[in-house]
Amino acid sequence: MSGINFGSELKKIRKSAGISSKVLSQKVNKAVTYVSQLERGLIKKPDFHTCLQILLELGFNENEAKKTLNYFDIKSSEQEKAELEGIIKQAESSYEEEILKYKTGFYSNKIEKISNKNEEVIAQLRKNLDLFVLHDLSRADKVLSNLISIFENEEKFDFFCSVFENNFSNLSQTEKANLVSMITNYVRKANTERILNLDE
Repeated sequence: MSGINFGSELKKIRKSAGISSKVLSQKVNKAVTYVSQLERGLIKKPDFHTCLQILLELGFNENEAKKTLNYFDIKSSEQEKAELEGIIKQAESSYEEEILKYKTGFYSNKIEKISNKNEEVIAQLRKNLDLFVLHDLSRADKVLSNLISIFENEEKFDFFCSVFENNFSNLSQTEKANLVSMITNYVRKANTERILNLDE
């Protein structure tokens, strides 16, 4: 929420209470246009204590008023300071955890495991591609050409990695077929649109 949203809500509450914006402004020792500006969203960061006083004048008890202001993300300097300190404390805790992981060899072990997995993937991929080429030469040519293309720069490779962050192995045959069909149709449509745009 924001101060702008608070302003529109304040206007409804004030009108229900039957008090003018000028009178309400005077009650909280502000310029006569203050509440009107607040209601129209012209005060981008309303002062917590002033808004609290306004709500109290409109009949809220202190607890209700504070909850309302919190809902609209209008906070006192004390609240903002406490939140900032909490963020700093969390960051310090996270930093200490990372240092501990580094000292205990967590990352070096992880790198070693990933390196081993990388070797396994390369070996398995080579084996499967060799068989693929032997049994389906025409299709293999397309697949290998597309793989070479998608590995040619960082942006394309990042796309490849984003796709395979997902685990497709647990999909049923029907789900796999539907996924392939959807991707194929999307790529064909995109390529067709690209060609048409080039012709214009």
